[in-house]
Amino acid sequence: MLSPKIRQARRARSKSLVMGEQSRSPGRTPCPHRLGPVLKAGWLKKQRSIMKNWQQRWFVLRGDQLFYYKDKDEIKPQGFISLQGTQVTELPPGPEDPGKHLFEISPGGAGEREKVPANPEALLLMASSQRDMEDWVQAIRRVIW
Repeated sequence: MLSPKIRQARRARSKSLVMGEQSRSPGRTPCPHRLGPVLKAGWLKKQRSIMKNWQQRWFVLRGDQLFYYKDKDEIKPQGFISLQGTQVTELPPGPEDPGKHLFEISPGGAGEREKVPANPEALLLMASSQRDMEDWVQAIRRVIW
């Protein structure tokens, strides 16, 4: 059995990319409405970092931040991903996940994928269709580049 301090430290580490803490003080979420207009919004499933199960969330792309909410009508985001210094990659479906439309947001710019295979800080997302996945990837790439 792990002590509460160790559990909390592990949780904080696993949320570092998702919560945008790599470039901000912990717990400091930017105000979504101050980042300009919504560039893209819609439902995606995100893979949890520890349990590896899927959670359906409402994602909103504003500025260079990707916010996610438990529900479409929520005002306060559950978390966000700072897209500065990240890359987005479409993942081909494997034999264990046919029909899944997966893409990944991971730290590092172009060309760093070879240097850091299977980055543990990557965020895995699943769209409902191939077209939806392509639209999300394209929108995120426009922000990154």
